[in-house]
Amino acid sequence: MVYLTRKNLKKVTSDNLILMESLILFDIWLTMKLRWLLVQVFQLIIPLVKIASIVCISILAILYVKEDGNLAQLTDEKNHLIIDRFSMPYKKSIVGIESCNNYIYQYFKNKALPDFASEASGALIVGTPDTKTYNEPKSLQLTVLGLPVWKAGYYTPRKVIQSWTEAGECWAFEGSQGKIIIEMAYEIVIEKVTLEHIPVSAALTGKIDSAPKSFKVWSKVSDEFVDIGTFTYDDKGLHSQTFEIKKIDMQTVPIKIVMLEILSNYGNSYYTCIYRFRIHGKIYSLSKE
Repeated sequence: MVYLTRKNLKKVTSDNLILMESLILFDIWLTMKLRWLLVQVFQLIIPLVKIASIVCISILAILYVKEDGNLAQLTDEKNHLIIDRFSMPYKKSIVGIESCNNYIYQYFKNKALPDFASEASGALIVGTPDTKTYNEPKSLQLTVLGLPVWKAGYYTPRKVIQSWTEAGECWAFEGSQGKIIIEMAYEIVIEKVTLEHIPVSAALTGKIDSAPKSFKVWSKVSDEFVDIGTFTYDDKGLHSQTFEIKKIDMQTVPIKIVMLEILSNYGNSYYTCIYRFRIHGKIYSLSKE
């Protein structure tokens, strides 16, 4: 039998204190080591994150810069400073108050005509036969972590029947020849058509070689397209130019589908831009009254 004397009790208590002190010191040491390890990990991760960010940004920049040089040529028109879309055409090229008044009169006269090719009026794009949108990217936008960092700078064929306000807001197709088919909401008797492009005086380069030059208008009659007129857009004229349909045999024919065919442009071999195409006339059912 072992008896705990006062001396033995003191020895046990002293051993326990030493053990507790050792445990406390170990905990302190372990905590400091863990803190040091975490600091080292963070010091290693942060540069890696920075490097990864720089690499991603560099890749995006390279992808953007390496876009076909033709795209830069296309967006160049949009980057030009447009001081005043409505006044610039006659400020530089038309002299005298009388000519300015004539410009304003012609502009609002064309605007006042009913536009049956307007998307807002129910028109839609049926197709673009044998015609490809210029430099169409594979995706509409590029995102990183769900955030958009780059968006495609191009417009679909629908832009031809939508409004525009700035240079570059057009549908561009490859080459100098192309077609686009428009279906109107009503059967109409076509009287006039209007083709629009940014005016040459609004571009700092002083030229709009991507503007359509010669174009033809076709109407679909009995499942066949019939030629109803060939016209020429003047690159030094008004930005909105209206042409009259003079074929007498088409003045009583109801038309719902029209094809605009661009035959040539003003020298750009890469692409052609159409800002707006309008169709004017009267609803066929009302024209008979």
